[in-house]
Amino acid sequence: MAPAVSGAPKVNDDELDAATAAIVARLEQAGNDREEQLRLETWLWLDGPASIEGRVSDAPRQLALEMNRQVKATGTSEKGGASDVRAWSRLEEIDAPATVVSCALDVPAFDVRNREIAARIPGARYRNLPDVAHLPSLERPDLFAALIEDARRASA
Repeated sequence: MAPAVSGAPKVNDDELDAATAAIVARLEQAGNDREEQLRLETWLWLDGPASIEGRVSDAPRQLALEMNRQVKATGTSEKGGASDVRAWSRLEEIDAPATVVSCALDVPAFDVRNREIAARIPGARYRNLPDVAHLPSLERPDLFAALIEDARRASA
């Protein structure tokens, strides 16, 4: 699900679409304003960078905000779980069923990366979920569950 793979080339600022770059710039301007960071990150990940802010509302939005608020409260770096494993250079060694998923409203550069990941993993399936951004499990749990069931059936 929009996987981050250790050792992958970094997505550079010049690879970002205008909508994503604009939100990233606003995040940098937010400095230490945690509530502004939360608002912008929720727009980026839940609504999608090219979507209007608030596209996803109600319980999914409140859950996304609260989850991110808790993560930020720990003060843990986004690189906190990083390891020295360079999985990117070993994708062709994966010998297990894999479904690599992108979301149509997510950061476009992620889709480019996900297609490459799927192409490099032997036998991997690529799926693009329509009308959702980076957090389909919050936004459309029904669609997400169907995707998991489809992947399970395909690997049986």
